[in-house]
Parts: sequence; structure tokens; C-alpha cells
Amino acid sequence: MATAAGLFLLGPRVNKLSMQRYVGSLVTLVGRVSARPSGTVVQVDASDGGQVTITVPSELLSDIKVPPPSDSGAAATTTTTAASASGASAILQLGSIVEVVGKVNQDMTMVATHVTCFADDFDLGTYESLIQIMQRHSDIFV
Repeated sequence: MATAAGLFLLGPRVNKLSMQRYVGSLVTLVGRVSARPSGTVVQVDASDGGQVTITVPSELLSDIKVPPPSDSGAAATTTTTAASASGASAILQLGSIVEVVGKVNQDMTMVATHVTCFADDFDLGTYESLIQIMQRHSDIFV
């Protein structure tokens, strides 16, 4: 969901278990791509191990953020262009770590509004620990 300044809204950070509290709302989920049933649908293993099916609208596939090559030493992400859903296959490969911002549906699936690919060495276990802390102390985390 873009804003006037070109930024996007993240929504609360969730794992599969906590998604049920946010039906109809925008959330941020991080996980590993475990399947690609179709060009615009991915299955992601969330940080708590739960599996989430995510629809990535074809118009988003050309604007997925990916990390720079690992030998560059840069921490920032850059935009990679994918001309089509099939061109995005190289971006949303099995095993890729992704951050998905999107709306939670009643059936606990998501529709993405933004996708960022993280480096392969992203630690989902540490991230899950962060999610647990954020849920226990929701009064200080937005």
C-alpha cells in the first residue's frame, strides 16, 4: 500500500499463529518460500513454521525488492525488474526469504501489497524470537 511519499505501510509483524488476530488488516510476515503452485501464488513457511499461502498480484512482480549480490558488502536492497510472473520465478525461488506486506483473508491466506526478498543468511529463528517479544510487549511496539 503506497503512500504519497512513495513509502508503504508495514502493518504489525506477525507469524502464522498471530495472523488470526488481524483478519482483514494489513500485516507484515517474514518466511521462506516453500512452494510456487502458480506464477502469482507462493507458499511461505512463516518464522513459527506455519505455512501461509500468499497471492502476489502480477503488477507487484515487476517491483519486488531483492538484496544486492552478496559480494558487494551492501546491506540495502535494490529493485529488480521482472517482466512477467514467469520472470519473477528467479526472484521468488524456493528457499528464498521474503518479507510480505499484505492483507489477511478469513481463510488465513494473504494478498500481498509489497514483497521484499532478504539475503539467504537471514535468521528466521532470531526473527521468531523478535515476534514473540513484540507480542508480549505490544504496548511498546507498533
